[in-house]
Amino acid sequence: MPDMQLATLNGLDLTGRSGVTPARAGEGQSNYQWLSRDGASVSMPWKQALVLEGRCFHVQVGALITAIACGSGTVPELAEPELVISVPTGMVMMPLAVYANSIPADNFANHDDLAMILGIDRSQAHDLSGTSTTEVIYNMRTDAPRSNACTAVSAVTADMTAAVMAMELLRTDTFMEQTTAVGSLDVQMTLRYEPIAAPMLVGPAMLVLMWGGTSATTGFAQATWAEWSKAELGI
Repeated sequence: MPDMQLATLNGLDLTGRSGVTPARAGEGQSNYQWLSRDGASVSMPWKQALVLEGRCFHVQVGALITAIACGSGTVPELAEPELVISVPTGMVMMPLAVYANSIPADNFANHDDLAMILGIDRSQAHDLSGTSTTEVIYNMRTDAPRSNACTAVSAVTADMTAAVMAMELLRTDTFMEQTTAVGSLDVQMTLRYEPIAAPMLVGPAMLVLMWGGTSATTGFAQATWAEWSKAELGI
């Protein structure tokens, strides 16, 4: 009976590639393990790794005490959303988090129904129609090693080409019930979107946020996302 030999890793090259960003290879091609500058394997949470790579971006709607009103009327409108993040052709956007809060006007009525709605138009990018505010987008790594390809507008007050909301990601609804009791009531609608399985918006596409209802509301929002080109993802 021949002697049994045990396999070992002796002499096997286990080196990787040190760098602040990973090296992406083409579909089906071999690649190196991503190492930090001290030689340790990069094992940080995947969202933080995207921030380190410079692929994550942030935009805010409203500032300090200046809120954004709900379009030109009161109800949420697909032609007058409060935030649009537009994904151009050839790019892929993954929403990481969207936060929003909104309050009703002083003169809201009994049985007013107020809503905040976040969704996706998977068929078109924003075509610059309508009247809106172009928002500044910031890289989540403050030295901004990459520029954003997506664009963002807020406070659409004259009709843009209406979004087609094929996918509603999250919504909140608040039903106002007035009473005769003396005192005050804190009324604030909040939307907190932190997906476990995030959608991938392949351009042309839009992420759309609206608020409003049977009476006017004003609000603020913050959104973060990651970007790639289709070529970088091999799709």
